[in-house]
Amino acid sequence: MHLKKLLCLAFYLAISIFSVQAKTDSSRVFYYSFMDGRTQDLKEVRNIDYSKKVKLCEGQILNLKSPEIMANSAFKWSGPQNFNSSSPEIILENVSSQKEGIYVLEISDGINHKRVIYEVEISPKPEINFKTKSNSEYIKIQANVSNKNVKSWWTDAKNSPILNGNEIILKKSDLIEKGVFLVVNNGYCENKMEIRLNF
Repeated sequence: MHLKKLLCLAFYLAISIFSVQAKTDSSRVFYYSFMDGRTQDLKEVRNIDYSKKVKLCEGQILNLKSPEIMANSAFKWSGPQNFNSSSPEIILENVSSQKEGIYVLEISDGINHKRVIYEVEISPKPEINFKTKSNSEYIKIQANVSNKNVKSWWTDAKNSPILNGNEIILKKSDLIEKGVFLVVNNGYCENKMEIRLNF
């Protein structure tokens, strides 16, 4: 009898834990399907004809378009922050992290139906700050970059590479006259900053 009660209690606890997890699963994406005429759970959608991941940097332009256009097609977009559009192509300028998320495009000509998924990731530009050490003739500039996994290099005013890395030593006279640029890039998000001494 005690074993039966323990088994019942264990089963009740398992069901309770599962219910709490289901209610707090924030990874699920719901959107209104114009094709089906109801709200859909993206995890339960099986008929996805095309999907693509898009990575951008804050401030860039998000340009998504239908991979194909059928004759007499109707287009319905849905996305983050109740975004919707009926154009075959969408262009969002100066994007921020608020535009990040899942964009769903449904295409229909009344007979054929297609569903397209774009997973958009928007990263902040790498932030840069500097430390300097100098003597009467030379100055050492060390850059600290906020983002990890970035490549850094120094260029001149003509964008010609000078040196790779976060640190550079220059003559003060050259820095005053010409300046120098530090470029940081994580593969799709870039920031460029000019350094020039003024006395």
